[in-house]
Amino acid sequence: MLDFSGLPFFDNHTHLIDVSNRTITMQEFISPFAHGYGDLLLPGTHFGDPVNAKPDSASEFYRQTIVANLGVVKTLVHYLSKLYGCAPDLDTVLEERNKRTIENAWSYTQTLYQEQTIIGEVVDSGLPMGDERLQCFPTPVYRLFQIDPLFTQALKSCDTYASLQNTLEQAVREALSEGFVGVKYHVLEKMTQLPHLVSAEQAQKQYDAARRGERLAIEEVYYAVFAHMLLLTQELNFPIHIHTGITGKTGHGLVHHYDPFYFCPMLNDDRYFRSHLVFLHCSYPNPRNVAVMANSYPNIWLDMAQVLPWAALNFSQILEEILGMAPHSKIMLGTGAHNHPEIIWMSAKIAKSALACATGRMVQSGLLSEQQAFETAEQVLYKNAQALYHITAN
Repeated sequence: MLDFSGLPFFDNHTHLIDVSNRTITMQEFISPFAHGYGDLLLPGTHFGDPVNAKPDSASEFYRQTIVANLGVVKTLVHYLSKLYGCAPDLDTVLEERNKRTIENAWSYTQTLYQEQTIIGEVVDSGLPMGDERLQCFPTPVYRLFQIDPLFTQALKSCDTYASLQNTLEQAVREALSEGFVGVKYHVLEKMTQLPHLVSAEQAQKQYDAARRGERLAIEEVYYAVFAHMLLLTQELNFPIHIHTGITGKTGHGLVHHYDPFYFCPMLNDDRYFRSHLVFLHCSYPNPRNVAVMANSYPNIWLDMAQVLPWAALNFSQILEEILGMAPHSKIMLGTGAHNHPEIIWMSAKIAKSALACATGRMVQSGLLSEQQAFETAEQVLYKNAQALYHITAN
């Protein structure tokens, strides 16, 4: 049986966590795992509206019968019961957790990180560099620069497309100089049109209509800037992180748009062969698609955040799908965590166990040697991310 439990874990995609000294309710404890829609309509919303997908749009019945019975929640309860030495019961585990966080949540979080040797966090947040709220992580923090909010602001303030493009480029250059390691885009979620090439000249023709709020014109301008950013990644050597797949909510309903295959027409243009892209969330529930993209294009990496740990019970099978096609040097693991440090701790445990199961089956079948399996585990758990972000290993 292979054992990777002692290896480091690098979290390639996370959000802020709460390390304040306090107790939390059962609703707070399990709500971060409810990535689907609740069963109560908020005022002025309808099912399918992302605004409605909030903890307070779920009844107690929904939380206890749906969320508490998710595989990932069951795994969390199991893991924490082993850590605390208590019964694998949701109420008991929460009681034991609260004993520790009310006393010293920071020390408790440090213990979790140390146990799993968590060595880095790539944080997706709109906070400025150096904000004290980023100190919630007891490990080095690396930042993604969120460009979509800036695009919306610049469209209002810039009179021409050239001015908008320059504003966004200068913002990215400044962010990288401050220490940001990549740029975050929500292309497939926000655009109703599929990715396509738009020149600066075409964008200028649509610019006045875009500033008036015409949807298709805005998208043309957006894609023109995106094409420019693909060229900028080559000059400045940074990756663009793009959400792919579905990790719970179906957003505005264009779920068939979330497939990374739709980037092929752009990426087949030889101007973008050396651009740097990271496809987040591995195109779930179709992980083979993103594995093929990483195989086909030398400039594409894939990240499995939110699939890890939400697909806890079958994560090893998903890993096998990815490892079968994608270069092992292009696969990274994130958590998509928010609120609770236990999500990151649990993700590291699941990742190491799943990698051992997946590669162990390959070794048993005579497809890999044990040494090759260990090398793959090191790459996926932390070395690929260190290479992408130019992090010097300790």
